[in-house]
Amino acid sequence: MGKKLGPKVLTLDIETWPYVVKAWQMGEGYTRHDRIVKDRAIACVAAKWRGEKEVLFFSTEGQRDLRNDKKVVASIKGLVAKADVLVTQNGKRFDIPIIRGRCSVLGIGDLEKPKHYDTCQMARQLGLPSARLDYLTATYAPHVRKLNHKEFPGDTLWDECELGNKRAWKEMEAYNKQDVLGTEAVFEAIAPYFSIDFSVFHEGHERVCVCGSTEWYANGFSYNDRGKFRRFKCKRCDANFTESGAANNLLSKDKRDSLKSLKGER
Repeated sequence: MGKKLGPKVLTLDIETWPYVVKAWQMGEGYTRHDRIVKDRAIACVAAKWRGEKEVLFFSTEGQRDLRNDKKVVASIKGLVAKADVLVTQNGKRFDIPIIRGRCSVLGIGDLEKPKHYDTCQMARQLGLPSARLDYLTATYAPHVRKLNHKEFPGDTLWDECELGNKRAWKEMEAYNKQDVLGTEAVFEAIAPYFSIDFSVFHEGHERVCVCGSTEWYANGFSYNDRGKFRRFKCKRCDANFTESGAANNLLSKDKRDSLKSLKGER
């Protein structure tokens, strides 16, 4: 049996500075780019490696220009470069495009592209009533439920951080880190429902479940228009796995050929 190396799984979450714009009227309409006074930038990022206790945190706190996010973006880029698997909450629509955009503006090169699992999108695939992190953590991981930054509610937290309020920054760090812990916990809870295979990250020939287990039990068969295949369940987390490919097809060659002829294949 080969040594189990396992993937380097990184969960991350960013918080951004809002745009500051000049506008002629209030409302939800778009403001022209030439009315932007201060551009959006990354205020901070929290990140955690699977299997480690420490939650990393990088921010622009203490800088003369809080919107100069080059060091923070470089830190994110360095972490993502080491990751085999990335986990985010709404990161495919928000975090990653913004990080890549900041990389391009700052001229520091594009992000690496590890396998990316977005718990927001995964939750939608499960038909849950909400894909928001507050709902997901309350449902799957109440011990790391999303924080509400009570001392500085709403946008006040960002305003006070930009004014250099140290208490606000402390609350921002706690809020950002808790989002990462919550996202990681939600991923661990719902990943078994997505047939995620981590075998490629391990030496040896066992199939490795997303939970790290290599122990499976037979769970009947799956049929499609190509053949018959064995089904299995993980003994630890109950994830499903179905064998695939011609080598695992349990139908005889004659039966497979007959199926092809019925479909008009050669």
